[in-house]
Amino acid sequence: MIHAAGANAEPIDVMFAAAHEAVRELAGATRDLSGLVRSGKASTAIRRRLATPLSLLVVDDDDEWPPLISAYLERAGFKPAVLTASCHETMEAALCAVIPQVILCVHTMPGFTFADALLLARRIAPSVPFVIVSGTMPEDAAAVAIDMG
Repeated sequence: MIHAAGANAEPIDVMFAAAHEAVRELAGATRDLSGLVRSGKASTAIRRRLATPLSLLVVDDDDEWPPLISAYLERAGFKPAVLTASCHETMEAALCAVIPQVILCVHTMPGFTFADALLLARRIAPSVPFVIVSGTMPEDAAAVAIDMG
């Protein structure tokens, strides 16, 4: 679990930073992958990884985030396949249809919390990395997230 937040960070910057960090972990790279690819210094293994679609599940009630995340990851050299969910029912349906490689979840949504989403993800797709994204996550909520795994 990654908790990304900064005192002066804009929410979109925080989400992009968390998404990029999770994707870089999945790609197995420790450097800026897009820079390596552009410079021609990326290994064949990294190029092959980047050519493989990256499936993400974005759990958020804001329809503007998924296309922005997708565009950001495309600029970084990935081929994202972004699924979206905004409540328990749509998240469960998405997880039953396709197990994503990473789940990005906003901290708060009306009627559906990151804790609800994490419990659902752990039940259906326990090995999928779950990233909680927030620019304003209170310390007690972060502690709950850590305790939940």
